[in-house]
Amino acid sequence: MEFRVGGYLRLSNEDGDNKQSESIENQLSIIQQYLDNHQELVLVDTYIDDGYTGMNYDRDEFKRMMCDIEAGKINTIVTKDLSRLGRDQVETSRLIKKDFIIRKIRYIAIDDNIDTFNEERNDIVVPFRILFNDFYSQDISVKIKAALNSKRKRGDFIGAFAPFGYQKDSNNNNRLIPDEEAAAIVRRIFQMYLQGYGKMKIARILNKEGILCPTEYKREKKEKYQNSRKLSSTNYWTYSTINRILSNEVYIGHMVQHKQEKISYNLKQHRAVPAEKYIVVNNTHEAIIEAETFDIVQKLLKSKNRNPGLEQNITMYAGLLKCGDCGRRLAKTKIKTKTGDTIYYKCGSYKQYGKEVCSSHSIREDVLNDIVLDTIKEEAQEALTQKDIDIMKTISYNEPRDNDELKLSEIKMAMVNLKQEKSNMLRMLAKGVINESDYQNFQTEIDQEERKYQEKETILRDKQSKTNKYLEQHDKWILNFINYVNIDSITREILVSLIDEINVFEDKRIIISFKFKSPFL
Repeated sequence: MEFRVGGYLRLSNEDGDNKQSESIENQLSIIQQYLDNHQELVLVDTYIDDGYTGMNYDRDEFKRMMCDIEAGKINTIVTKDLSRLGRDQVETSRLIKKDFIIRKIRYIAIDDNIDTFNEERNDIVVPFRILFNDFYSQDISVKIKAALNSKRKRGDFIGAFAPFGYQKDSNNNNRLIPDEEAAAIVRRIFQMYLQGYGKMKIARILNKEGILCPTEYKREKKEKYQNSRKLSSTNYWTYSTINRILSNEVYIGHMVQHKQEKISYNLKQHRAVPAEKYIVVNNTHEAIIEAETFDIVQKLLKSKNRNPGLEQNITMYAGLLKCGDCGRRLAKTKIKTKTGDTIYYKCGSYKQYGKEVCSSHSIREDVLNDIVLDTIKEEAQEALTQKDIDIMKTISYNEPRDNDELKLSEIKMAMVNLKQEKSNMLRMLAKGVINESDYQNFQTEIDQEERKYQEKETILRDKQSKTNKYLEQHDKWILNFINYVNIDSITREILVSLIDEINVFEDKRIIISFKFKSPFL
């Protein structure tokens, strides 16, 4: 049989300290020496993937090699070692068994003494080498992640591109300094928002004036920037871009990183990280927005209401008052009397379209003020009482939570034992004490047991999460109300921080929906 050889070579950053020994030149030298000593092997082509990870097979030269196999150009592949072919356990096993052995493609890994034409040795060596290479990649991934997080915790900037408004210090790529041209635009965006312009309106103004959006700005600066969040045709300012800038703490000198992470060391996909797991370091670089300005903007963003001072006739109830019957906003009406102006609120539908659509739902502002003030004080008093006794948390939830923790510990121990049993059986397989059929049967049983424990763990974790969520809501309710027990007047700030909406009904009922409520009451 004629063995038409494709020599495959790969090098990536994951090779770490072994880059010298794993260099392309060294791999090529070893393959050539091997071929010189095996005259039956004829080199047809060489495939080199330099700078590609071994955790997936999305590599240009690897794809070309597989096409050449399909075309019958080569029927033998030679690599320096198995890790050059790939480090992912599942995919590398599938590749060798399904694509090589079944299709009678000979594969040789020189340093590992693997030759798929030597079936007796391959049955033991190949699985172990694949497993070892997978563990190596996982270990490297963990170390890289730990090193990057260590830098993040020091306040170093980790990223290919600086946030809009900043640039990397030419003397230190992990330090941010203001980019004055872009920083001026960021300051203007904050100022416009404080002046009452909405996020969409700000975007339209910037687009009309021809001001480059962050993506186009970076490209103009010759940065090879790609924004994964936007469509390729979106080269203009958008609502979401303005929103991200207004809510980014980087502009007050704080570094907020680790907002997403890879799903797994061997997958490309990323997932969002919960806010509580962000890595935040304060005062790492020069601020371009004052902290006081930023805090005011955050309160306005969270309120989801119109900005105070936007219109001449705006009141502290702007965006909060609704008709309880038709759902439309209540509009302010000013009536002149001998004693001065009296302010009423009436249904917007009634005011605009008349009684055929809805009734007036009229209520005087001073009456509304008294009702809202009394309701807030009652809620605050209830919160103060709950803070003192806190019955729900201390009696009803502590004992079952302790029991759940005990059950989770037992599950964790059982999972550890199963993993140990797996390792023991793997060693027995390697020593020839059991055959592969027995090992596979045992593996199936263990996998079933693991799934049962994982399901139990998921149920308990979900229960814990729900309980913790309730307790968090209870605590937020207390903390946000206890300071308002003795207030004698209300302000816009109090209303926006505590109230979602106020519904006024024609029968004079008023229902106030608070942002915070204890789930236990």
